Amino acid sequence: MFTYPLQAHVYHIDPKSKKSWIPATSQAVPVSFFYDSTRTLYRIISVEGTKAVINSIVTPSMVVTKTSQKFLQWSDSRANMVYGLGFSREEDLCCFLDKFREVKDLSQKQQHDEDEQQSVVSTSSLSVTLPPVTQAAHSHNNGAAVLVHQTSSQIRSTSPASSASSSSSPRPLVTPSSIGAGYVHPQTPSPAPGR
Repeated sequence: MFTYPLQAHVYHIDPKSKKSWIPATSQAVPVSFFYDSTRTLYRIISVEGTKAVINSIVTPSMVVTKTSQKFLQWSDSRANMVYGLGFSREEDLCCFLDKFREVKDLSQKQQHDEDEQQSVVSTSSLSVTLPPVTQAAHSHNNGAAVLVHQTSSQIRSTSPASSASSSSSPRPLVTPSSIGAGYVHPQTPSPAPGR
C-alpha cells in the first residue's frame, strides 16, 4: 500500500552534535507511507535518485512532533536516526500527521493481534506434569491401608488436533473421584497402625 506521496525536504539530525539538522535531500522529494507485506509492518519511505533518505518503520510507540507550522520530526530507534521533514505548506504537514496517526493506529492494532496470536500459540504448547496418584489396593487386619503407587506420565499437548491424532495414547489418568473413598494423596501421612 503506497499512499499518495507528499513533497518535503528531508533532514537528518547531526549524529555528532545531536542539535543541528543536516539536509538529506537537495530538493523536496516524495515522502510516502508503505505497507511491507513480507514483514507485515508499515514504513515511511523517501528516495532521492537511487538513495533512500528515509526508510523508517512505524512502531506503536513512535511519536511525530510538530515543531513549527511547516516542520515535524520523529526518532527511529531501530535506525538510530532522527528524521525531520520540511513542508512548503502547513496543509501538507497536517495531511502527513493525519496519515501518520492512521498508520500508527493500524500498526498498534496489528501488534495487538500478533500479541494475541502469540499468547494462543504459547498456551497451546503447555506442558503439564501431574503429581503421583496413589490408591488403596486392600486393607490389613488392623485397618492400615496398603498403598500401590501409580504415577501418571508427563502429558504434552501442542494443539487439540495433534493430541487427537497422536499415535501413542497416554495411560489413563486416575483421579480421586474415580478411586473413591480409598484415595490417599502421597503427601498425606498415613495413620499410625492401631489408632
